[in-house]
Amino acid sequence: MPTTARVPIDPGEAENITFDFGPAMSPGVYITNVNSITCSAVVNAAADPDPQSRVLSAGMLMPSAETGAADAAMRALFGNMIAGVVYQLQCIVSCIDSQRLPIRWHIRCAEPPGT
Repeated sequence: MPTTARVPIDPGEAENITFDFGPAMSPGVYITNVNSITCSAVVNAAADPDPQSRVLSAGMLMPSAETGAADAAMRALFGNMIAGVVYQLQCIVSCIDSQRLPIRWHIRCAEPPGT
């Protein structure tokens, strides 16, 4: 699945981010396992020696917002990021039909305007 850019996140912010696999799944297919939730620094990586610590919660399965299919999306809390760093957030899941699907987000951490 493609990498998608998100709006910037503030350094002190914590945000629930949803990875919606519904559009890639056939009817009746659902997630059976969240294999990994990762955070890596891809721009200005030296500024964050521990990007995986930006994952603040375990994943929680939920319905797909796009298709309505049960257990077709995963949400996790990310935050406490460092300004100036662009992060890649990735979730890989396994499905009942043996598919193994990834979704990647790129998110930039930036100070809010006027600070």
